[in-house]
Amino acid sequence: MSTGWTWEHVEDTVTIPRLSAMNRYWAKHPPVHHLVAGYLGYEAPEKGDLGDLINMADGGILKA
Repeated sequence: MSTGWTWEHVEDTVTIPRLSAMNRYWAKHPPVHHLVAGYLGYEAPEKGDLGDLINMADGGILKA
C-alpha cells in the first residue's frame, strides 16, 4: 500500500527477493506516513468480530 501499486502490478512484478529487498529498505527508511503516525502516537483500532458488526447494526448505526 505504501507504493501505490495495484495488486495486478505486484502479482506481475514483485518476486520474493524484491519483496525482501523492499522490506530491508523500509526497515531502515520507513515511509513518511508511518513516521508521522509513530510521532503522533497513532495506534490502529482493535479489530472487531462479527458480533461487533451485528451489535452495530442492531444499534441502528448500519441501518439505512
